[in-house]
Amino acid sequence: MPSDEQTRERFEALFREHHGAVRRFARRRAPAASVDDIVSETFLVAWRRIDFVPDEPLAWLLGVARNVVGTERRGQARRLRLWVKAQDRYNEAHGQIEASESGDTRILSALSRLSERDREALTDPSSSPFLSRTSSKGAAL
Repeated sequence: MPSDEQTRERFEALFREHHGAVRRFARRRAPAASVDDIVSETFLVAWRRIDFVPDEPLAWLLGVARNVVGTERRGQARRLRLWVKAQDRYNEAHGQIEASESGDTRILSALSRLSERDREALTDPSSSPFLSRTSSKGAAL
């Protein structure tokens, strides 16, 4: 059983040697806004499972990163579904006309390709004078 100091040194060496490769892997597979979280989560798993990290750890680390990316994608899809559900309920409550089924699919597809910030800018009524019901500019249109 390695000492705490040996474990820490092993992890630090692992991080120094493979951080760049894990980061490049994440950048190719995830939105830029998620890369830091994916890299952090990957090395958190490595720290927690340091006794199971093989002597040649890069393939193992990239496998962990792939799993983290998959978890992130599923989370984004879940958040988007919840957002659409909330928008539908808002539209129903405020008597707005619902889009056709095929229109919903195209809109969801387009929204899913946007960054969270851009999606919010397009869909949050409080962020746009054209969508806000309380904005004097929006009311004048």
